[in-house]
Amino acid sequence: MLKLNRNYKISFEIGIRKNLTEYVPQEIIEVAYPFTLQLNVNRNAFSTMNTGNFNLLNLSSTVRAKLWKDKYDNSKYITMRLYAGYNDFMPLIFTGDFLQCYSYRDSGSTEYVTNIQANDAGYLFQYGFANRTFEKGTTPTSILQILLEPMPNIEVGYITPDLNSLARSQTFIGQTMDLLGREYGKYQVFIDNSQFNILADRDVIPGELLVISDDSGLLGTPKRAETYLEAQMIFEPQLIVGQNIFLASSSMPGFNNSYKLIGIKHIGTISPVECGNLTTTVTLSLGTELFRELKKWQNSAYGGTPTTGTWAKPVVGKVSSSFGQRSQPTAGASTYHKGMDIAANLGTPITAPANGRVITAGSQGGYGKLVELDNGIINNVRVTSRYGHMNNYIVSPNQVVSQGQIIGYVGSTGISTGPHLHFEIRENGTPVNPVKYIGNY
Repeated sequence: MLKLNRNYKISFEIGIRKNLTEYVPQEIIEVAYPFTLQLNVNRNAFSTMNTGNFNLLNLSSTVRAKLWKDKYDNSKYITMRLYAGYNDFMPLIFTGDFLQCYSYRDSGSTEYVTNIQANDAGYLFQYGFANRTFEKGTTPTSILQILLEPMPNIEVGYITPDLNSLARSQTFIGQTMDLLGREYGKYQVFIDNSQFNILADRDVIPGELLVISDDSGLLGTPKRAETYLEAQMIFEPQLIVGQNIFLASSSMPGFNNSYKLIGIKHIGTISPVECGNLTTTVTLSLGTELFRELKKWQNSAYGGTPTTGTWAKPVVGKVSSSFGQRSQPTAGASTYHKGMDIAANLGTPITAPANGRVITAGSQGGYGKLVELDNGIINNVRVTSRYGHMNNYIVSPNQVVSQGQIIGYVGSTGISTGPHLHFEIRENGTPVNPVKYIGNY
């Protein structure tokens, strides 16, 4: 099957980092086809960082300057999300933080090359540190939630049901990934697209492409590499590390079997002017027993009746900063506002605008004292809401709240210029304009 019309887009979130692990976003830049992209993406389940090396050709001088990153500068961060595929079908194939980025033009050439070196969750490997005691009976997912909380953008993904709760109180102190690797060393512990997974040998993650064959783009014959099998195919963006794949090779039928995908390499070029191959090489592991497909772990999911229609207003006040691009209100604040700010007097009650369950209640970086609610599935998307800069909150994690119930009081904690509520709504993790749910103030 011939695959044509390669396409891509990259979203770059640029901001400052405080205390190494606290991210304060300031701007979002998007780069897309027809700029030429040369890519080398390596994703795997071997407890090492996923890496990406990219060249973008002939970006504007303004964009090149904004993407510049010195690998020794820990005050600036850039997180990239690369979507690639064919025509308008472009799954996420790489998420990562810049290690470094620079631009250059070779002697005698008219083309500017912007080189990006990035890794997925690299700051967790470098700066993640735990010092926490957990009581007997603490579940593995609770341990992961707490240990990963300081690291932005990393979420708990697929967790094997074979893990047991702590049999006794236990202290975790040291480098976070080393600790988790030792604690769950007999399992596959890895991060892929900023999702933390722990899989037993027979566990697999749900995936879209289930067969690798000549018809789906298999190139040449599979090769055995030690205890694994390697196969090359025309660029396939749907693949997920950890999924179940059936190999159907007409030239090497002896290898045809059901495998677990444990490595993905995307290498090549997407360009309207440059010729070049774009291929995907997969590393496959043959299981010793029937595979078991897991369901993704969900944090404090709300199982009650979601609030549909227009939500109530969370606080009495006046909108002082709307959703989207804005001027930086104070040092460290974002210039891309992921919610709306509602100015109100110190101590003004904040009420839940919709039914939900408390995901988080505590201090969280620039948000200050924060409450996050899971508001359930509305119009086929999972909706969550955040309430920042509180003076105090009066709810706790996993507590169910009803529309109109007081959850806290207006304050000015975190990065704030005065008493107000930062109100944010997310659909499947992506911030949307709160006006969509509560209407205009």
